Amino acid sequence: MRASDFEKLKVFAAVAERGSFVKAAARLGLSTSSVSQSVRTLEDRLGLRLLNRTTRSVALTEAGAYLLERVQRALEELDGAFEGLNTFRAEPAGLLKLSVSSLSLSMVVAPMVARFLAAHPAIQVEVAITDEADLDAAVHAGIRDKAAIPQDMVAIRVGEPSRFLAVASPAYIAANGRPERPADLARHNCILFRTRSGRLYPWAFLDGARTVEAQVSGSLVTDNGNFLLSAAVDGAGIGYVIETYARPHLEAGDLAPLLEDHAVPFQGFFLYYPSRRHMPLPLKLFAEFLTSTAEAPGRRASPRFAETPAEAPALLA
Repeated sequence: MRASDFEKLKVFAAVAERGSFVKAAARLGLSTSSVSQSVRTLEDRLGLRLLNRTTRSVALTEAGAYLLERVQRALEELDGAFEGLNTFRAEPAGLLKLSVSSLSLSMVVAPMVARFLAAHPAIQVEVAITDEADLDAAVHAGIRDKAAIPQDMVAIRVGEPSRFLAVASPAYIAANGRPERPADLARHNCILFRTRSGRLYPWAFLDGARTVEAQVSGSLVTDNGNFLLSAAVDGAGIGYVIETYARPHLEAGDLAPLLEDHAVPFQGFFLYYPSRRHMPLPLKLFAEFLTSTAEAPGRRASPRFAETPAEAPALLA
């Protein structure tokens, strides 16, 4: 096979995995027309149709499915071989693409990314904020709370366990009283958080051994965690936050915890990625940086461990 056919195979695989010429073009940084032409040239070269195209969808033919199944591993091996060349560089280089929730961006990535880039100036980090936990083939890893992570991922804790708390400023409590049970929140002005998928984040509390969702409403809705926190400090209403996120304000007395006996545990944030034979060096370095930052002196210890499926042997060794 000609050397140029390998590039065409990568384009074909990108289209097949995404079911779209447009999405494959965006992933590869090419025009849609060039992606379409590359696949057409490959089909002409093989004398077989690999994809069935309609105005709404792209689907593999039987021949296309056969080819994709057999070239995917080879393409991964080639990517791994090129990635392995990083070990011969004086400075590790490459692109790291992350999918993160807005809270994990604020609490995990934003506080350390400048230091990571300073330590590894040849690495480029691209961060997408999304509620979608599944990772596109172009994304190397994600960071979010454990409950949202797909089960077939390797997960490494990068943030300490905490709990979800209702919080309010002393001025708000003085003017409106303190709720004694979750049901009392229905009579309070609550600051609501809207996720990027458009849904309002639920307020969960413990009621004995059960977890219940409180009915809340309020005059302020936001999709920005920092703004929610500052609005609560300013007395706009009761906020629902992760305790570690609000800790500086709680310790300063700007906010007071509410309904602590009903607080739901939060397992912490996890970096997660598909189990793969060749782990990109930028991702390995980023994971090591995150875990070492979490364990830095002066911070509460955060155990370095991985979970199913591969138990991340020797933690990214």
